[in-house]
Amino acid sequence: MSTSRAGGAVAITRARAETRWVRIAIVAVLAGCGGESSGSGEGPKGPPGGMLDVDLDQIPAVPLKGGAGGTSTGGAGAGGGTSVCAGYATSCAALPGSLCNLSQGCSQTSKCSGVSSSCYSQFDSYSCGSQEGCYWSSSSKSCSGSSWSCSSFFSQVSCIDQEGCHWDTTCQGSATPCSLMSLTYCSSQPGCSVVTK
Repeated sequence: MSTSRAGGAVAITRARAETRWVRIAIVAVLAGCGGESSGSGEGPKGPPGGMLDVDLDQIPAVPLKGGAGGTSTGGAGAGGGTSVCAGYATSCAALPGSLCNLSQGCSQTSKCSGVSSSCYSQFDSYSCGSQEGCYWSSSSKSCSGSSWSCSSFFSQVSCIDQEGCHWDTTCQGSATPCSLMSLTYCSSQPGCSVVTK
């Protein structure tokens, strides 16, 4: 019976000693992390193998600052600004052919314009035969007939082959205003650009 009591006392004493050592280890680790440096340039050190258990779930998350929040349709950007499509869309009539089809609301159209030369202004068989609607008379050595109007031609090649006609390309339509353009396609609209307010 005395042996059992003695063993129990020893176990309790050992448990208390271990608990005291754990407390000392925790204090030493905290002192080593945040203590001021001594004159030798080294801060206090914890005991070898000292460990500190931390429950990360108990540490609140800290939100990052200065993140961008813009969207494709305009929103808060870096610094809290809002991006929008601004400016004045270039009119279709003022656009060159290379930009016409790139502008929303505009389309490129081509047609044969001018006034075709009269058959009676052709004085040789070659020029007379090249003019659609004209006929060369070998007996009278003259060109007669009625030349086709320029509007009768629907391709560039046939149009410019008819003397007096030329091929015109124009940009027609109504350009979509910058305020109605999405941020994705804003810069592709001539005259528009994305700005942050």
